[in-house]
Amino acid sequence: MNAQALIRAECDALKAMLLAKNEAYGNSALEPVRIFSKAGPIEQILVRLDDKLSRMRRGKAAGEDVELDLLGYLALLRIARRQVKEEGDQEISSKELRDAYSQGARDMQRAAIDVCTGSLMLKGRIHALSPLWGHSDLAKKGK
Repeated sequence: MNAQALIRAECDALKAMLLAKNEAYGNSALEPVRIFSKAGPIEQILVRLDDKLSRMRRGKAAGEDVELDLLGYLALLRIARRQVKEEGDQEISSKELRDAYSQGARDMQRAAIDVCTGSLMLKGRIHALSPLWGHSDLAKKGK
């Protein structure tokens, strides 16, 4: 195979992976749900790149194709930056980020308290965790 055919094959494999993951996970890289992290898509992709490089450096790739994943995240980073430029979107401002992190910290604190008391609110429903700790009386009360 000549170099141009190999380039086409690699780019096709990258495209296929990105489209398959976008289909499987929704557009989570470019439109994150922001439950815990309030960072914008660009910052979140940069964090994913850091994590991937960290696992690669430690040799903990766990069967992943780290090189293909890195190429995918770099492509998504370019797409996210292009969207910001084309749509005039801005990443979350510093004040919005501080406010979001404060709210996130309060939400995490509440979740930790709920876990300790044996329940966790998910999508508006209380899920009893107390059987994990043997507190079935808390589960019955719906706490």
